[in-house]
Amino acid sequence: MSPEKVLERVGEDMGSAFDIRNTSVRIGNRLEKAMEYLKNREVQNYEPTALYVEYTGWDSNGQKVELETPKVGISDGRHRLLAAFNLGLKKFPFEVYPEDKDYLISIFS
Repeated sequence: MSPEKVLERVGEDMGSAFDIRNTSVRIGNRLEKAMEYLKNREVQNYEPTALYVEYTGWDSNGQKVELETPKVGISDGRHRLLAAFNLGLKKFPFEVYPEDKDYLISIFS
């Protein structure tokens, strides 16, 4: 999947507090380390970024509701994903739960 498309979607869905493109969200020098990691490996050896999909949320009354449009988030590897984008990679490996795979393919293909 495209790092750019995933970064855009996560930024829209999860807001600026979770958008790794926002410099205040980054942790220390992890971006720089991730860029070095990617530069020194073959594509097939990249550790994937883990995505998840939220199908439910909370309404204004605190009741759990099904979301009209599911939200995409990153559970691991957000700095690697931004590094891939910064290095100009058009494709990057992602790890997803089997039940989320079809949905993610449908929005990112």
